[in-house]
Amino acid sequence: MRQMFYKPANGWVGDIIPFFKDGEYKLFYIHDFRNNPPCDGSLPWYLLGTKNFVDFTEYGEAIPCGNKTEQDAWVCTGSVIEADGLYHIFYTGMMNVPEHMPQAVMHAVSKDFVNWRKLPEDTFFADTSLYEKFDWRDPFVFYNDEEKCWNMLVTAKCKSGLDSRTGCIALLKSRDLRKWENKGPFYYPGCYAALECPDLFKIGEWWYLVFSTFNGRTCTRYRMSKSLNGPWFQPAVDTFDTRAFYAAKTASDGKRRFIFGWNPPRGAEGNESDDEPWNWAGNIVVHEIKQNPDGTLRVSMPDEIFREMDSEKAIRCRPAAGKWTCYEGKYSGDAGESYACILSEEPMADNCMITADFSFSSDSTALGMLIRTDNSLKKGYLLSVRPKKSRITFGKFPEAWCEPHPFSMERTAEIKENQSHKLKVLIRESIAAFYLDDQAALSVRMFQYKDGLLGFFAENGKVVFSNIKQYKFIDNGEIL
Repeated sequence: MRQMFYKPANGWVGDIIPFFKDGEYKLFYIHDFRNNPPCDGSLPWYLLGTKNFVDFTEYGEAIPCGNKTEQDAWVCTGSVIEADGLYHIFYTGMMNVPEHMPQAVMHAVSKDFVNWRKLPEDTFFADTSLYEKFDWRDPFVFYNDEEKCWNMLVTAKCKSGLDSRTGCIALLKSRDLRKWENKGPFYYPGCYAALECPDLFKIGEWWYLVFSTFNGRTCTRYRMSKSLNGPWFQPAVDTFDTRAFYAAKTASDGKRRFIFGWNPPRGAEGNESDDEPWNWAGNIVVHEIKQNPDGTLRVSMPDEIFREMDSEKAIRCRPAAGKWTCYEGKYSGDAGESYACILSEEPMADNCMITADFSFSSDSTALGMLIRTDNSLKKGYLLSVRPKKSRITFGKFPEAWCEPHPFSMERTAEIKENQSHKLKVLIRESIAAFYLDDQAALSVRMFQYKDGLLGFFAENGKVVFSNIKQYKFIDNGEIL
C-alpha cells in the first residue's frame, strides 16, 4: 500500500505503538472500524510495516479483541519491548462500556513477532488506595539501567485533588515482567484530567517524557529532565503539532527518532465538515524529532517522504493584487500599507507537496500561502506567517460570523526579517501538514474546499517568494 497519511480501507488508525525491528518501523495501531465493526465494540490491534512512511506493508490483525464479556473487548494503547528471547506487548484492556468498567493492564508475548499469546493471569488493575479504577491505561515499559529493573509508566488519575487536574503518570517496577510493584506517581503536574499515551526516551544528557492531553488544549506534549527522578521542566514550546496530531508516540532506529500520531476527520463519516467536532482516530502523520542546542525539541518533515515524491514542477504565478516584479521564478512584492498576492496559473494537485522560500521586510505583519482559492479570493484556506507574534496560523475564508467550532490553528515559530525561510506542505485530499524551516509542524484538515489555486500573499511591507515548486505524489490508497 503506497499512501501519504495512511489509513486502512475498512477503518481508521487509532493510537499508534511504534517499534523498530529488522530495518523497518513496525506500527501497531488500534484499528477503529467506526460504524462497521466485525463484532460488538471491536477495537483490536493491527500491524503495519514501513521504511519510508509512504509505502506500507499490511500485516493484518496482531492482537485480537476479546468477546464483549471479557476485559479486553477493546484492546487499547500500550507498548512493545524485546527481552530474554521474547517480544512482550503490554496493553490496555477495556470493556466495551468503559464508563462502567475498570481499565486494566494486560500482557501478551511472542517468539516471532507474528503469533501473540495473551497471558490473562498477568492482568492487573489500579491500586484504588491511590488511583481511580476507571483511568488505568496506556502502559509504557522500559528498562532502567540505573536500577537494573523494568519500569512501567501508566496513565492514571489520583484519588485526591481537583477532579479536572488529577491526571498523572503512575510508576511501577518489576524484575521479571510478570509481577509489578506500585511506586506511586512518576509525574503529577496537577494540570490535566489525563496524561495519555506516555512515552519516554533519551537524547544525549536529556530525558524526554511525552504524553497527550485532552483538556487544557488537546495535543501531544513533552517535558524534559536530566534525571529519571526529575524535576521535569516544561519548555516554552512544549507541543509538537496542533490538535490534529494526537496520541503521538516515538520510535528510533538508534540514530534518528520519529513521532507517529493520527490526524482525525471532523463530523460523521461520509459527512465530514470543517465546522464539526473532531473525531477519535484518523490518518497517520509522521514527523522527525530533532534536538536543539539547548536540549529542547523540534520536528521536521522526514527526508524519506521528500525522496518519494513522483515528479517536480515549477509553479508559475501571476500578480493578483499589489505591486510585483517577477524574474526567473522570484516574485518580489510590495504591499506597502495594504495587501498583495500572487496566484498560480493552474489549479493545485490534490495529492502533492508544495515548497517555497520566502523573506520579508521588518514592517511586514503577515505573509504566507493560499490553498484552494479562486481568482477573486472569495474562498479558500490560508497559512499565515506572523513574524511580530512569532506565530504561524491556519484558517479558512470567508469566516462565519458565529463560528460554532473555531477553525484557526496555530504554532509558535522563530521568524526573522530579511532572512530566507522555507515552507513545505504535504497535501492529500482533506489532510495537510505544513512545515516551517524544519522547526515547526502544523497539521490540519480541509473539507469544505476541495480544489482551487495556489497563492502567496503579504500584508504590509515587502516580501519575496521564490523556488515555488509542486511535487506530485501517486498512491494507491483510498480517496478520503
